[in-house]
Amino acid sequence: MTLKKQMTALLPSLLRPSTRAEPPALARDDHYGEDGARASKIETRKWHKAARGSRASFDALYEAHAPRLRSYLVGMIGPAAPVDDLVQDAFVIAIDRFDGFRGEATPSTWLHGIARNLARNWRNTERRRRQILASAAPEERAPTGAPPPDPHARAADRGALALLFQQLEKVGPIEREAFVLHWLSELSMREIARLQGVATTTVSARIGRVMAALRTTMNGDTL
Repeated sequence: MTLKKQMTALLPSLLRPSTRAEPPALARDDHYGEDGARASKIETRKWHKAARGSRASFDALYEAHAPRLRSYLVGMIGPAAPVDDLVQDAFVIAIDRFDGFRGEATPSTWLHGIARNLARNWRNTERRRRQILASAAPEERAPTGAPPPDPHARAADRGALALLFQQLEKVGPIEREAFVLHWLSELSMREIARLQGVATTTVSARIGRVMAALRTTMNGDTL
């Protein structure tokens, strides 16, 4: 599912009062249990093959994981960031370091952990860049601008999505990450809990807090 479709599907949940906005499909821990363990082993073999130079395995893994990884990065650092470059960097690092993968999490969760570090590093670099530019003379500042709008999106959708990303900037980073991993990357509660090092109930509470804050804003500003 594309990012636009994911976010458009999310908006109705934010625009109507609800005590739970978690889609049943995302509530399942699909990567666990007997079938999940078998799927994880198959995927791990693909990663090993890709690390040994199999282009077919790499292409299959990229096609399976890149869209969700991109959605995660957009949700964490915004659409104006060099998200596609960071996705590629995450895969390069994963392939280069997969011999050190210990299987304590699913390969998908491990890959998101790599993307998490890349996003954090990019944010720190971008923050420093802005500080330097802010202290420069006006004529020395590099031009900045918002990314071009999606020509295929309706004006109302664009406004709502822009507001959503704006409000996510106000959410605590760990809560924002839980929300983004669940809604955009479609990771299970247990995968997010493993990545963040907390209980699944904590993950659920974090997502719930973000949903409550966003719902209040979206109802107040868009209706």
